Amino acid sequence: MKISIITVVYNNQAYIADCLRSVQSQTYPQVEHIVIDGGSTDGTQKKIETFKQGLAYYKSEKDKGLYDGLNKGIQQATGDIIGILHSDDLFYEPDTLQKIVKRFQETHADIVYAKGQYVEKANPEIVKRIYPAKQFSKHDIPFGWVPLHTTIYVRKEVFEKYGLYKTSYRIASDY
Repeated sequence: MKISIITVVYNNQAYIADCLRSVQSQTYPQVEHIVIDGGSTDGTQKKIETFKQGLAYYKSEKDKGLYDGLNKGIQQATGDIIGILHSDDLFYEPDTLQKIVKRFQETHADIVYAKGQYVEKANPEIVKRIYPAKQFSKHDIPFGWVPLHTTIYVRKEVFEKYGLYKTSYRIASDY
């Protein structure tokens, strides 16, 4: 089972290398990493270039924001499962993707998600907040709870059936 990881970035030279290393350190072998840069001007592209050989796809061009970038990545994805790792995010462990694939195989679910940790940027060992994962209920949505979108992994068929992120929602398309 192949997994596509999409990273969207714009002007984040301080953290993009850590993100790219985090993907490359995963023990699961069938990973394609897709990086969509929104036309960074701060040196981000230079950092990405040093990792380009390990990327399945990399494109840098002006876009219409985060969700436009995610949609571009989803359209390039060839994996059975699609996940998002933002440019300042890291995987919790080197076997994170292995565990996600195993869960898909065990449950045959269309979507798998988990809790997320917010950590200090300067020291990722310091956890600032844990975003909970609980049994999904559509009744929680009006109260602002949905699974943290960077912990959501989705079978590609779900995007094919229901479509991409709606870019008309500037900050809440993941809802």
